[in-house]
Amino acid sequence: MVRQRVEQIEIRGQSIECVSCGALFYLTAQEEQWFTAKRLSLPARCRNCRKTRRWKHTIDVDSEKVKARDEAFELAMRNAQKVINKYR
Repeated sequence: MVRQRVEQIEIRGQSIECVSCGALFYLTAQEEQWFTAKRLSLPARCRNCRKTRRWKHTIDVDSEKVKARDEAFELAMRNAQKVINKYR
């Protein structure tokens, strides 16, 4: 009974070459279905490259937030200094 069931299971999937590092990675049928169900295109990068790319993007976004905050602080300090100088 178990043997018949195993034979009926169709193993699907595909090998894809990562556009970042060139390594071949395997995309299982379940992963394909997940991407299709979410209406996403199939990944062009391997799992490690996707993880690294997200990590770098997060750092870049955080850096931009810090830079914007620092610029806003500098502007506020300049404006405060103008007010102080006005009343001297």
